[in-house]
Amino acid sequence: MHRYHVTFTSVDGDPYSYRVATAMGTEKAVAVAAARHGGNDGPVKRRIYGVQVEDLGELDVDPGGVYVICDDDLSDRMEW
Repeated sequence: MHRYHVTFTSVDGDPYSYRVATAMGTEKAVAVAAARHGGNDGPVKRRIYGVQVEDLGELDVDPGGVYVICDDDLSDRMEW
Protein backbone atom coordinates (compact mmCIF):
# COMPACT_ATOMS: atom_id res chain seq x y z
CA MET A 1 0.00 0.00 0.00
CA HIS A 2 1.58 3.26 -1.17
CA ARG A 3 0.90 6.97 -1.05
CA TYR A 4 1.34 8.97 -4.25
CA HIS A 5 1.52 12.68 -4.99
CA VAL A 6 -0.25 13.32 -8.30
CA THR A 7 0.07 16.72 -9.97
CA PHE A 8 -1.95 17.70 -13.02
CA THR A 9 -0.94 20.69 -15.10
CA SER A 10 -3.85 22.46 -16.77
CA VAL A 11 -3.79 23.89 -20.28
CA ASP A 12 -3.07 27.33 -18.80
CA GLY A 13 -0.14 26.00 -16.75
CA ASP A 14 -1.76 25.92 -13.30
CA PRO A 15 -0.78 22.91 -11.13
CA TYR A 16 -3.41 20.91 -9.22
CA SER A 17 -2.05 18.45 -6.64
CA TYR A 18 -3.64 15.44 -4.96
CA ARG A 19 -2.40 12.80 -2.51
CA VAL A 20 -3.69 9.29 -3.16
CA ALA A 21 -3.42 6.09 -1.12
CA THR A 22 -3.69 2.88 -3.15
CA ALA A 23 -2.27 -0.61 -3.43
CA MET A 24 -2.80 -0.71 -7.19
CA GLY A 25 0.07 1.44 -8.48
CA THR A 26 0.57 4.73 -10.25
CA GLU A 27 -2.13 4.24 -12.86
CA LYS A 28 -4.77 3.79 -10.14
CA ALA A 29 -3.43 6.85 -8.32
CA VAL A 30 -3.85 8.92 -11.49
CA ALA A 31 -7.37 7.56 -12.04
CA VAL A 32 -8.47 8.41 -8.49
CA ALA A 33 -6.95 11.91 -8.70
CA ALA A 34 -8.52 12.50 -12.13
CA ALA A 35 -11.95 11.52 -10.81
CA ARG A 36 -11.62 14.15 -8.07
CA HIS A 37 -10.11 16.71 -10.41
CA GLY A 38 -12.89 16.40 -12.98
CA GLY A 39 -15.78 17.05 -10.63
CA ASN A 40 -18.93 18.69 -11.95
CA ASP A 41 -17.62 22.24 -11.72
CA GLY A 42 -14.58 21.91 -13.99
CA PRO A 43 -14.09 24.99 -16.16
CA VAL A 44 -12.02 24.67 -19.34
CA LYS A 45 -8.82 25.76 -17.56
CA ARG A 46 -8.91 22.58 -15.45
CA ARG A 47 -8.49 20.28 -18.42
CA ILE A 48 -5.46 18.06 -17.89
CA TYR A 49 -2.45 18.84 -20.07
CA GLY A 50 0.32 17.11 -18.11
CA VAL A 51 0.66 14.55 -15.31
CA GLN A 52 3.43 13.95 -12.79
CA VAL A 53 3.35 11.17 -10.20
CA GLU A 54 5.68 10.82 -7.22
CA ASP A 55 5.69 7.69 -5.07
CA LEU A 56 5.82 8.92 -1.47
CA GLY A 57 6.45 5.43 -0.13
CA GLU A 58 4.54 2.88 1.86
CA LEU A 59 1.78 3.87 4.25
CA ASP A 60 2.35 3.63 7.98
CA VAL A 61 0.75 0.73 9.82
CA ASP A 62 -0.79 1.13 13.26
CA PRO A 63 -0.11 -1.33 16.13
CA GLY A 64 -3.16 -3.35 15.07
CA GLY A 65 -1.72 -3.93 11.60
CA VAL A 66 -4.09 -1.49 9.85
CA TYR A 67 -2.82 0.97 7.26
CA VAL A 68 -3.00 4.62 8.33
CA ILE A 69 -4.92 6.67 5.77
CA CYS A 70 -4.86 10.43 6.41
CA ASP A 71 -8.02 12.52 6.09
CA ASP A 72 -6.62 14.40 3.11
CA ASP A 73 -5.61 11.23 1.20
CA LEU A 74 -7.85 10.31 -1.71
CA SER A 75 -8.63 6.63 -2.11
CA ASP A 76 -11.01 4.26 -3.82
CA ARG A 77 -13.20 2.78 -1.10
CA MET A 78 -13.97 -0.18 -3.36
CA GLU A 79 -10.31 -1.18 -2.94
CA TRP A 80 -10.87 -1.98 0.72
